[in-house]
Amino acid sequence: MKNALKTENTNAHDNSEGKLVLTPAQACELLQISIPTLRKLTNDGTIPCKRIGHRVRYPVDALNDYVNDLSTVEE
Repeated sequence: MKNALKTENTNAHDNSEGKLVLTPAQACELLQISIPTLRKLTNDGTIPCKRIGHRVRYPVDALNDYVNDLSTVEE
């Protein structure tokens, strides 16, 4: 008998793989930031979002660009 339960994938990278846009929650998980931080970055134009109907979505390419543009922290 096959196991009917599926385990939910919690890996942020796997959640974005193959997708063009992410929900705010998925974007936060991918970037490891909070919703208020994402809103701040969106409102100040640092991370662009798209509206699909009434829903806000974040292009994966824009999130990758944001991370790539961050300055490297030297220790």
